[in-house]
Amino acid sequence: MAKQVISFHYELKNEKGQALESSRDGDPLSFLEGVGQIIPGLEKALLNLPVGQIQKVDVPYQEAYGPYDQ
Repeated sequence: MAKQVISFHYELKNEKGQALESSRDGDPLSFLEGVGQIIPGLEKALLNLPVGQIQKVDVPYQEAYGPYDQ
């Protein structure tokens, strides 16, 4: 199966809804499907979205960077 390059804009917010980071003032983030370039939970959510759709995505820690470690 052929892999695809996926590009998207994002805004990362904390639990209080405060913006921490955004791609809106620059280029979208691009990644190659299935090679581990972004966290698994985000990739899984993006693969199911139609082109052009705006979607809020909450990624549980198990599908991101794992449990908090001080």
